[in-house]
Amino acid sequence: MGAFATADYGNERGVGEGGKRSGLARDDVFVETKVWTVDHGYEQSLHAFDKSAAKLGIDQIDLLILHQACPKSFDKTIGAYRALENLHADNTVRTIGVSILLPHLGRPGARDVRGSGLLVPAPRRTKKVPIRCFQRIGTFCGAPPGT
Repeated sequence: MGAFATADYGNERGVGEGGKRSGLARDDVFVETKVWTVDHGYEQSLHAFDKSAAKLGIDQIDLLILHQACPKSFDKTIGAYRALENLHADNTVRTIGVSILLPHLGRPGARDVRGSGLLVPAPRRTKKVPIRCFQRIGTFCGAPPGT
């Protein structure tokens, strides 16, 4: 079973409580949450992880996503991603990824994160909106044309 929580949505505590009440073993629940732009920066992102894990009531998060980039202070985005790398190395986070890093909208993108010598983000989540088709993102992520 998968459980998606984010601090920004205010549902981490509820997801954690729901997981405990479900009776499912922890290994049977995949838990994902995000580090939001207000928590970018190395120390801030480590603190965001601690808060999220405490609210979720778990010691290890299965997928921690870095949400968006801070275009005016991309160094904070890189610092945040370095924090995620360290959490991954410490095995407190099983997988790390990025979400909505869209360079064609004037923001630094996933290629900029990779170009910083960092671990390649496993999930690279984007969104598709019918009136704004992000074809170049699909191409970058290796999706077949037209998807």
